Amino acid sequence: MKMGEGNEQNPVGTTLALIERGTKVMSAIHKRLHYAQKIEFKLLAKVFQVYLPPQYPYMVVGGNQMIKQQDFDDRVDIIPVSDPNIFSMAQRVTLAQQQLQLATAAPQLHNLREAYRRMYDAMGVDNVETLLKPDPDLPEPMSPATENSGAMSGSKPKAFPMQDHIAHIEAHAEFMFTRMVQINPQLYAMLQAHVSEHIALMAGMQVQEKFKQQFEQIKQQMQQAQGNQQALQQLSQQNDQLVNQSASEQAKIEAQMTKQLAQDEEARISREQQDPLVKLKQQEIDLKAMETQMNLQKDIAIDSAKLDLERDKLEADTSIDLMKVSADVKKEDSTEAMVLLKENMAATREAMKAETEDRRNRSTERIARENARSRANGQGKKTAGKN
Repeated sequence: MKMGEGNEQNPVGTTLALIERGTKVMSAIHKRLHYAQKIEFKLLAKVFQVYLPPQYPYMVVGGNQMIKQQDFDDRVDIIPVSDPNIFSMAQRVTLAQQQLQLATAAPQLHNLREAYRRMYDAMGVDNVETLLKPDPDLPEPMSPATENSGAMSGSKPKAFPMQDHIAHIEAHAEFMFTRMVQINPQLYAMLQAHVSEHIALMAGMQVQEKFKQQFEQIKQQMQQAQGNQQALQQLSQQNDQLVNQSASEQAKIEAQMTKQLAQDEEARISREQQDPLVKLKQQEIDLKAMETQMNLQKDIAIDSAKLDLERDKLEADTSIDLMKVSADVKKEDSTEAMVLLKENMAATREAMKAETEDRRNRSTERIARENARSRANGQGKKTAGKN
């Protein structure tokens, strides 16, 4: 079969075999050029080491000018970064296209976004990240209120080093004292874990700033001691000791911050002591809110089970239709019909997923409204009790 007679439905192995057979000569030339360039780089490195001055003619960022000869000694190999097996853009694009085809055939096993990114890179497209949608698996920094709102709907918040950790901790601590969080142990534990994450980041930044100069000094000494194994071993031991010391210091800071946070929580609880009658009313409101939430969660589970049954039934019916088409229709017509049915199955699955998510969102809103109504009733009863 000639290359011009192929199509995108050909197996990947067949396409690669055709490419390899048609490019043997160019592949051999490219590999020999790659090898020759490697030899040339090795000769140039030897010339730089032996015949040129022992220091760089310019300032070395983060290093010493006298390390020039050590950069070109036998410990460092200077080789081309090109791939000797890929010699043309057409070959690179074809390989990326085959990768994309495999990823599309089994999306549950592949990262489709990465497959498309490699395809664009092979085509030489600039600023690929601006063309693709943001990766949903990589969360973005959010405000404390947005994180609290996401936690209410089950989205786990994430802390980032550049955030104002003190402000985030204060905002989350205030939110954790609301009745909605107090009666929801899972939500409370999620927010508590998020606060601990902020504490760890804040303590790590303080320790990094404290030991920054010492780590830089050891790094410079290790660069200057290249070739002296005894001095390198001693500096490596000093570096390990400094790492252990910084880890111990971070643990102490985290323990202190956690202790202060616990003391603030106890102080707030003591300030909010209420009379027994109000406590009983509040417990009654909490029990009613928990009962309402449990009932709504049961409704959500029942709705999800019904949707799963409907989806399975629809997929079974569609599979039966697919088998009938493949058995009754001619090969030329059945291919198009099977592709159309597969597309319908995929569209149906997406529609069912969207409907399930919509029902879950509506159920979450119902839970929030019921809890808000319960809190409003509790506030009214509390005011009437005081009067």
